[in-house]
Amino acid sequence: MPPFSYISPRVDFSLDSDWNYIGRQIYRSFRDSLDMDVYRLIDSITSGCEDKLAQARKLFYFVSQDIREADVPIASFRYIPRRLSSILEDRYANGLDKVYLLWALLDRVGIRSYPLFFSTVSSGHPNSDVPSIGWFDEVALEVVVDRKKYYCYPAIRDIKFDVLPSDVWLDTVFRVTSDGGELVNLERKLDVNTTSRKIVLTLDENADATVHDTLSFCGVLEADKRSIRNWRDEEIKKHFEERASKFFPSARLIDYKVVGLGTMDSTLSECASFDVKDFAVPMGESRLGFQVRGTRNLAWLVGEQSRSYPFMQAVLERYEYSYDFILPNGFYVYYTPEDVKVDNDYFRITAHFEPKKGRLTLSIDLLFKSHFIPPEEYAHFKQYIEELSNLSEKWIIIQKG
Repeated sequence: MPPFSYISPRVDFSLDSDWNYIGRQIYRSFRDSLDMDVYRLIDSITSGCEDKLAQARKLFYFVSQDIREADVPIASFRYIPRRLSSILEDRYANGLDKVYLLWALLDRVGIRSYPLFFSTVSSGHPNSDVPSIGWFDEVALEVVVDRKKYYCYPAIRDIKFDVLPSDVWLDTVFRVTSDGGELVNLERKLDVNTTSRKIVLTLDENADATVHDTLSFCGVLEADKRSIRNWRDEEIKKHFEERASKFFPSARLIDYKVVGLGTMDSTLSECASFDVKDFAVPMGESRLGFQVRGTRNLAWLVGEQSRSYPFMQAVLERYEYSYDFILPNGFYVYYTPEDVKVDNDYFRITAHFEPKKGRLTLSIDLLFKSHFIPPEEYAHFKQYIEELSNLSEKWIIIQKG
């Protein structure tokens, strides 16, 4: 068990199986609340599944449905678990309820899992490689199947900021597993942040880059101590190059654009809207890159046809996003508008293309009904991305000068 200072007053995390006395106490309360209805539900969900990982996936799909928020007040330890049957009836249960529900259901079928409590205010357990995800207390679940660890996040974050210190980074990386990505492994720490400055990076062609690397990132600067408006361009460039070098040793700064500074106490519409100029990203014929511009949650999707596609962070409520196609520096893109629509039981995407200021803008309306797309639906999602790639035949690419 880690030192008490690591779990109180902020509940930071440890991968030790005996990591948290308080967590075990809460788990016992959940276990005691199991009733015959829940047992029958477990049997019906896992019917025909003898493989432990398949059972875990089915239970995860079931539990992760219809979660609206994950603002988890775990630091106060005032969480009182409800009966599992009441959580099942609550369509929009709290994310922490869902985590403990999944924990209890997995325990019923003999799968070990451990809740991970952590706070982004501090760095957490010094020996852990699980990054922080938001500017408030978070909870995840570590699932162990056949000695392999999976990290499940049955909570969708509707991120809002009240106070945002300059050194807070949302180190969020989603790695898609080769069998479809329904369970998420954390691969490497990588900065993806809301910001009032847009920084665009490119990787050298000989860089050890994978499809899971984000080719663009945003940094956070604190506006109340030293106004960003007073920063000279060279200061900004140096600041972000230093930040970027920690995660992309081979990256070089290409361009940045100052957008509305606004405040950090509301939704991210102002801070997440960029007007990015032409910039360079090495692209092969198989790579399809998107850089997100959104209203609330920032999500990233960088695809490569030769590998599996990184899974986009799901958003349960309807938001509008627009994406810029990333093309080699020195090229304009013109495109005849055309609509693409995908609609199934798990996600709904409507894409509309239109040229704007010499670039291709892709507006997408997402409505995810589940946090993770099941394998059979993931194939449709991948096909959709490939269809976007096939549309490139209709692009007219004109080199400047």
